[in-house]
Amino acid sequence: MGDIDWRAGEVAVRGKGSRVERLPLPAAAGQALAGWLTDGRPRCESRAVFVTVRRPYRQLTPDASAR
Repeated sequence: MGDIDWRAGEVAVRGKGSRVERLPLPAAAGQALAGWLTDGRPRCESRAVFVTVRRPYRQLTPDASAR
């Protein structure tokens, strides 16, 4: 959740080699993201924005669809 800068309208995206890109977060995408965080995302301890839909809730990873 710390990768979202709501005031600046930016999101940090982490890539290969610990590379971090700061990208714009358009208002419509920010509203959709806020809706997910308040109404769609399961309540859990993880600080990840996107988590698995079944318990135990964990951060989504590239191989999450294989589980």
